[in-house]
Amino acid sequence: MGNRSGVSRSLAAILASLAIVVAGCGQEPLAAIPAPAESSTTSATAAAPPPPALAPPAPDDDLIGSFSALAETIEGSVGVAVSNGAQTWTFGVETTGPAWSTIKVPLAIAAQRSLGDTVQALATRAIEQSDNAAAEELWAMLDGGAAAAAAVETVLRETGDPTTKVQSDRVRPSFTPFGQTDWSNEMQAKFAARLPCVAGAAPAVELMRNVSGGQQWRRADQADAAVKGGWGPDVDGMYSVRQIALLGDAAGAVGVALIARPGDGSFDSGVAVVSQLAEWVASNRARFAPMPC
Repeated sequence: MGNRSGVSRSLAAILASLAIVVAGCGQEPLAAIPAPAESSTTSATAAAPPPPALAPPAPDDDLIGSFSALAETIEGSVGVAVSNGAQTWTFGVETTGPAWSTIKVPLAIAAQRSLGDTVQALATRAIEQSDNAAAEELWAMLDGGAAAAAAVETVLRETGDPTTKVQSDRVRPSFTPFGQTDWSNEMQAKFAARLPCVAGAAPAVELMRNVSGGQQWRRADQADAAVKGGWGPDVDGMYSVRQIALLGDAAGAVGVALIARPGDGSFDSGVAVVSQLAEWVASNRARFAPMPC
């Protein structure tokens, strides 16, 4: 759950160029902490069906070469996915990991669908400030455990994610159960790309356009960027930093997912690396064709 108000707009700026600032769940410890560490019921309204799946396109040689050149300059391991909802391009060796606070976006959508405006204040804190306590309240209001996990999974399925299993149990004592969900870059990028097409997602997307400075890692000032960051220590104490971003709207959108595991294991280094990844995406954004709902 990431309440990190001092972090420069890394990813966002990255996304800035690319209008991509991606997520958010900085899975900080459950207690409100200034430092990083991360920490529905189902929708009655069916979302527009995902676009037909297309064979994943192979990145062209120029993209592969430019990403490889960037990765060689980074101390640590990284991964990037860019999707238009039907096609997804992936780069790097890091392909999945704990969702951390990025999972707060589908959690907020599930809660708002089920409980309406009564959860608006909690959803705002959960996404804009990445507040773990607020997200835990939303989870509890969805009856927690398996019921809440099923509600969040319903949102994911509507974005074309057939496999992600939302963690329903608290597998690490100091962290939220949902933040420990294993959520791949590929599915995160597809989720972000499909957000404009999901019933009831508009309030959460608007909150993603107004995240706090601690998540605006180089956030772009462009109006079409909506992001959420997430971060936290793995079991070995080394931080992983993630971010998801929606670039565009229902007329044409691209989703981005970034993950960094810096060599020194620190949060600050992770943010710096995510920013580099975002800049790379921004500089190549024109190569990834957006798709409408």
